[in-house]
Amino acid sequence: MFRPHVPWATTCGPCHREEQRAFWADAQARADAAPEPPPWRERFAAVAADGAVPDTDTEVGTP
Repeated sequence: MFRPHVPWATTCGPCHREEQRAFWADAQARADAAPEPPPWRERFAAVAADGAVPDTDTEVGTP
């Protein structure tokens, strides 16, 4: 009686809104608990330290 005429709606409006609030509160809590990614400078330094970036001091064709 209180549900809209769409096939995906299985709860009334207030119950659906409460489910959505719980879903997004959980998503926000997981996002807040995730570690902060390192700054781009630190990521570049890590890649350069692993040897993935060629040394810029050497010239092309130099052994």
